[in-house]
Amino acid sequence: MDTWKERSIIRLLSAKYRLINMFSTKKAGKGSINVLIHPMQGRIIPKALPDVAPEKTGTRKSIDDLNVKLYDWGGSGETTLLIHGWDSNSYRWYDMIDYLGRDQRRFVALDAPYHGGSDGDHFNLLHFANMIDVALKTFEPTRIVAHSLGALSLAHLLQKKVYNRLEKLILLSPVADLSWHIDRYHQLLALREKTRKAMDEYFESFFKMQFKQFNFRDFEKELDCDVLIVHDELDPVVPISDSERIHEWFEGSELKTVKGLGHTLKGKEVYQIVGDFL
Repeated sequence: MDTWKERSIIRLLSAKYRLINMFSTKKAGKGSINVLIHPMQGRIIPKALPDVAPEKTGTRKSIDDLNVKLYDWGGSGETTLLIHGWDSNSYRWYDMIDYLGRDQRRFVALDAPYHGGSDGDHFNLLHFANMIDVALKTFEPTRIVAHSLGALSLAHLLQKKVYNRLEKLILLSPVADLSWHIDRYHQLLALREKTRKAMDEYFESFFKMQFKQFNFRDFEKELDCDVLIVHDELDPVVPISDSERIHEWFEGSELKTVKGLGHTLKGKEVYQIVGDFL
């Protein structure tokens, strides 16, 4: 958060939930979580529809009974699954696909819950993991590129299920540990400790899990694939320390850093790094 607009939003949210906390700590905790699970810009808009032939799009049901929107840009070669992050959708991959050549590689993607064309009335990491599982079963990719919280959702899935087809994994600005980021969110809003406790309780009752259970550290096995991690040294959203920790946890992984591309990592420098690794 480093722009005037973002700082203004933080100040407004802080004032709002501190005021609510004066009357109900429980409501303040619930409200602060609802901000995170209802992002504003991830829903699809007409001008941001993925440019994929109708016969190459479709939906599948996840185990949560939610429709998962899937995209297939076609092409030859190994199949690469693209997984976007929070407050985004599959449209974010256009520039990279065009740069790398959609005819030379087969790119496929999915939209997260409450994002793009997928179902859901809120963003849910558990549902996202289950939707990624649908994409894995549908496309059987040998390569995966995952961004931010999409990478964390993938990690949660792979901790529960074995996927033996994966040969190469690229993590872009990955979130290493959700709990740390909730702590940072709490500090940014300058919320009282009682409100933070209410946040934890609401999250646990809603998701039946704790923040700390979403992380890269708890892999029970080493990933049997090549792992590349890419991060901007001055990322204002997810600090590079997240990637450095994941790099330590995944023995044999490679960490590359860039400057000036921020959290989204949209730029030819990154696209070339991704293409060389794929």
